Amino acid sequence: MATKPLLYLEEYKLKQDANDYGLSDELWDFERFKQQLQIVVVRYEEDELEFDMIGVSCAVANVFRRLMLSEVPSMAIEKVHIYNNTSIIQDEVLAHRLGLIPLRADPRMFEYKANETDPPTAQDTLEFELKVKCTRKNEGTERDDE
Repeated sequence: MATKPLLYLEEYKLKQDANDYGLSDELWDFERFKQQLQIVVVRYEEDELEFDMIGVSCAVANVFRRLMLSEVPSMAIEKVHIYNNTSIIQDEVLAHRLGLIPLRADPRMFEYKANETDPPTAQDTLEFELKVKCTRKNEGTERDDE
């Protein structure tokens, strides 16, 4: 019985087995994909749908996940103006983390800006102001091991 090698040595690269998540040079067959794909609906509610995709590689499932996320309108913090940050967190990291906070706002109630240079209006912008001050004493104590 002949066995397939686990790795293929090519001129400029080491290629893994053809069954390993689409690294193959073989042509993709849509008919075979349709036969292998199964979608099982786990839960269906008014505004939620949970389903399992069976018979696809992780890479293909990730493509579907990213497509669905990009097509769902959502609102997030986009621009952050930091005036005085004395914390240990860099301004860029803080701004990025603020952008990851989910906002509970219905995007259907807003409009897309026609031009990025237009001034913000109530129809296309949410504006937040965060003022935080550390109230802990800043005296510090000497460590015993120093």
